Amino acid sequence: MADRIWGPAVCSHPLYPQLREVLFTSMRGAALAYAFEDRSAATDPHLESWKTIARSLLFGG
Repeated sequence: MADRIWGPAVCSHPLYPQLREVLFTSMRGAALAYAFEDRSAATDPHLESWKTIARSLLFGG
């Protein structure tokens, strides 16, 4: 499923397996908050962290 979301350009990157694991692990924890609190995914405080992790792993910064 994740491979279809991010597409071949991201999935073919050598660090993609590491990125996928980090994002899935952290997103599982954040998903609990959505079960108990009504908030917008667009303003989630974790979003910027996930983007930073992805940029760092895939593009070196």
